[in-house]
Amino acid sequence: MGQETFTLSQKKLQRVTVISRCVQGNNVVQWDGQRLQIHPQPRRCSFAGAKVQIHQALNGRVSLHYRDTRLQHSNLTGGDIFTLPLG
Repeated sequence: MGQETFTLSQKKLQRVTVISRCVQGNNVVQWDGQRLQIHPQPRRCSFAGAKVQIHQALNGRVSLHYRDTRLQHSNLTGGDIFTLPLG
């Protein structure tokens, strides 16, 4: 179940749904029929096993957050999966 929060942005009140999810081993989070892959970040290359928050605004925009950091991610379609090099 999601938790709804309210934020003041550009002098408008916007509702944001926040959901927590555990990241799979391939850096993918599944939510609402979507597969969201987290890209390597400057301070951490893999988020496998980490708990992240998914924020969705009323306009449908989705963002992923780990602690106080907003994560770069992309929507996956079909079998597209980005893999990290080993070694």
